[in-house]
Formats: sequence, C-alpha cells, structure tokens
Amino acid sequence: MTVLEGKGEAWLDGEEGVVVLEPGVTIAVPANRVHGFRVVGDQPLVTFGIHTFGKRIVNYVSPPESTG
Repeated sequence: MTVLEGKGEAWLDGEEGVVVLEPGVTIAVPANRVHGFRVVGDQPLVTFGIHTFGKRIVNYVSPPESTG
C-alpha cells in the first residue's frame, strides 16, 4: 500500500508501535496478519493498494494509543 495523500498510522496486531503514514510511504502487510490503519489529522488518507487474495476480510479491532 502506498500513501498518496494525507497522514495516518498503521499497525500489526501483536507488534509494538505504529508506522507513520504520509505521502510517498509504501508498506507491505504480511498475509493473514491482523492489521489496522487510522487517519491522523483532518484530511482524508488516500492510498493505493493491491490485494493478492481474492477475498477481502474486514474485522475491526481497537487500535493502539496514537503517537501524534
């Protein structure tokens, strides 16, 4: 996933900390890993992502504390 506009945070369940998302940042999420994203600020977070698995699974979990 590549961030095109806006700012946000991403995290993997069971791992410490978050990754700061801003334009130009690209991340890859391992298959079958619970993960999340959130917008930071008042602008939309616009991303471009490619899902290699044909079925998208969406489950919501509580995010870790925000860093900013």
